[in-house]
Parts: sequence; structure tokens; C-alpha cells
Amino acid sequence: MNTYNKSLVIKILLIAAPILIAQAIWIYNDAKKRGSKHYFLWGIFGLHHAPGALIMYILVTRIIFKKK
Repeated sequence: MNTYNKSLVIKILLIAAPILIAQAIWIYNDAKKRGSKHYFLWGIFGLHHAPGALIMYILVTRIIFKKK
């Protein structure tokens, strides 16, 4: 890997990491506030692929379980 690729990877990580961590913290706090039994797992799920995890969390907790 040359120097250009290394610097690009570092720049991407510096942008992506805070977004993923913020998303995970928000999902964790929201799930805990709403009384979810598995709020810790929701937080871990939030560390993966933004904003897909957030969209999935909102769909599952607010739309699917609201109908039941």
C-alpha cells in the first residue's frame, strides 16, 4: 500500500469512526430509555454500517413493534 492509499484510509476512518460511535451511543441510550431488554445488543448493532443500523432500529422499534 503506498502513502496515498494509507492517508486516504486514515482520512476515511477519521470521518467514519465518530459517526458510527455516535450512532451506537444514540441507539443504546434510546433503547435503554424505551425499556428494551436487549439495549446492549442494539448498541453493538449500531456500530455497524451507518445509517443502515439506525434505519433498521427505527423501523423495528417504532413501526413493527408499535403495530403489535
